[in-house]
Amino acid sequence: MRRRYRSLATIVAACIASIAAAQSRPDAAVHYRQGLMAVIGWNFDLLGATVRHTGPLDAKEFALRAERLAAYGPQMLEGFPKPAADSKAVTDAGPAIWSDAAGFQAQIDAYIAESRKLVESAKSGDEAQMKAQFRKLSDTCKACHDKYKSD
Repeated sequence: MRRRYRSLATIVAACIASIAAAQSRPDAAVHYRQGLMAVIGWNFDLLGATVRHTGPLDAKEFALRAERLAAYGPQMLEGFPKPAADSKAVTDAGPAIWSDAAGFQAQIDAYIAESRKLVESAKSGDEAQMKAQFRKLSDTCKACHDKYKSD
């Protein structure tokens, strides 16, 4: 368990370091968002495994993951400045992120709202509500990836 937290702390530290270096490296935002998405994915996958488990949900684990997902949402947009024309960064970010900035912002806002509801559902202790809200958040993520992520 400690190894998991050390790994997570390392990823978060890398994200923070990427922010600090953003002014000196043109593609630092790409590294920042990839790190942030990796941390979100890590927590999301573990939460999904908790939801799919056939026994009772571990409410403490669910709440921890939900709180993390909600905390990372407001940081997303920072990782998506318009790329420089000479950027050589390898990324899955689709061009619609910048051509439809308002729509992309709306998707991030939807993620933030649904992740906050996930935290509230965790506080309720109602497993059915927690699972249903996880699915809603999952749908929000999928909708954004379908529209704004390149294949």
